[in-house]
Amino acid sequence: MRRQTGRVAAAFLFTVLASPSFGQIEKPANPSPNAVARIPAYTAEFKTVNVQTLANGTTITRETKEVRARDSQGRTLVLTTQPQFTNGRIQNPVDNTEIMWNSLPKSDTKKASVIHLPPQDQRHGCWASDSRRMTIHYDAGASAPDTRTGGVGGEGLAGSILASGEVRETSKTEHTHASLGTTMIQGVEAKGVLLTTVIPTGQAGNDSPITTTQELWRMPGFPFPLREVYDDPRTGRRTREVVGLTIGEPDLSLFQPPEGYEVVNEEMREVPCQQ
Repeated sequence: MRRQTGRVAAAFLFTVLASPSFGQIEKPANPSPNAVARIPAYTAEFKTVNVQTLANGTTITRETKEVRARDSQGRTLVLTTQPQFTNGRIQNPVDNTEIMWNSLPKSDTKKASVIHLPPQDQRHGCWASDSRRMTIHYDAGASAPDTRTGGVGGEGLAGSILASGEVRETSKTEHTHASLGTTMIQGVEAKGVLLTTVIPTGQAGNDSPITTTQELWRMPGFPFPLREVYDDPRTGRRTREVVGLTIGEPDLSLFQPPEGYEVVNEEMREVPCQQ
């Protein structure tokens, strides 16, 4: 992990909203002092493959690699790598900081921003870092911001899965759910469900029904699906799967800026909220 190299973009903007309604996957909607203990410490490597088939039979394949880690103190890492860029983010509630960096092939600047968050008792209203690379809007009564860590597909759908065999209609769109049993993924047992959605003729300008399917394979207590397969004739097939999983405390070096990067410390300042 500390051998990760790359070129950092000169500037990037990261906006965080502190609304409990946003689908935060690492934290419960209402954080409590004991919330960290509910999620096991882990290090997980994911591989995502998107395959889109064009009308003439040509296929376009895109691959993304991702590393996620969390320790028992609540530190988290999300590192996403594509051929064109690398994006990293560390949340550290122990030091009350967030660390962010990204890399682009044509940039010679290698910087990691360490954002020092406001104290817990001051988390209200709107705040911005010195460079305005990060802004936070704390809702009234929120003690910590929800974080947007990138799309882990399926998290939003999981809460709407129905009892086996039941059908729900929303604007005439049909959703059905079925159990897929259990399987072993990276040495742990995962339970699978299949969610099928049928969009009726005319609802999306379609001249015939559109059927999409999504497989979700989960391990109880783990915050992400271990495997997810999403098929949509409009966009293609997306497969995201854990290819490496360690349950236990990650190395603390994972929660530090990459080697060879200039560390830029920034303070958060309270600012007027924009409409």
